[in-house]
Amino acid sequence: EALRKVSLLYCFELNGRIVEKGIQPMFVEIVIFNIVWHCSKSILTVKLFSKWGGAFLQTFFRYNWMVREDWYRWCEELSEEELLRNRTGGMGSILHTLFHIVDVEWSWIRLLQGKTDFQESFDSYKGLIKVRKLDAEFHLEVENFVNSWDASMENKLFYDTLQDGRIVTDTWGEIMRHTIAHEIHHIGQLSIWARELGKKPVSANLIGRGLSSHSNK
Repeated sequence: EALRKVSLLYCFELNGRIVEKGIQPMFVEIVIFNIVWHCSKSILTVKLFSKWGGAFLQTFFRYNWMVREDWYRWCEELSEEELLRNRTGGMGSILHTLFHIVDVEWSWIRLLQGKTDFQESFDSYKGLIKVRKLDAEFHLEVENFVNSWDASMENKLFYDTLQDGRIVTDTWGEIMRHTIAHEIHHIGQLSIWARELGKKPVSANLIGRGLSSHSNK
């Protein structure tokens, strides 16, 4: 269990170092996405998250929030035209990808609570200020849910009805880790686009963000 925890942390740190060196992080980011998603279904990972309670999961949500905020600031240096320009991969543009991250995170948290998810189109949020405002509106509910997470929630079942009528069963723990991995996946795409623009992407390092109780703040 301890080895699996260290391996995940190492993958996040490795991704950050590769971005810092200017190498496109697509391969590593895909590896991370698959490790977190596939490991979320393993018995060992369930035991790991049960043992560490909500602290481990909360750390990675906070990591994502910090990196997302860094990307918002990074976007302030680009024109709206550049933020909306069509690109290969992701949701097709920088701003739409950030909107998608916010949408998916809040929607999953809402669904786990038995509430309706977000149904609005990106067409109403084609501006950096609008996306950041939407994020701020959603964040309180997301943060409260994440902070309330404990081991008893790990194996609660969520029944997802697909468009073809099939019902898929996942645990709450799987969905929470999928939500984390989903954002990291798209942040990797933003990093690639940043390099294509000749700009340094936001650091993906987890270390140095003060996320540990023993870190230097």
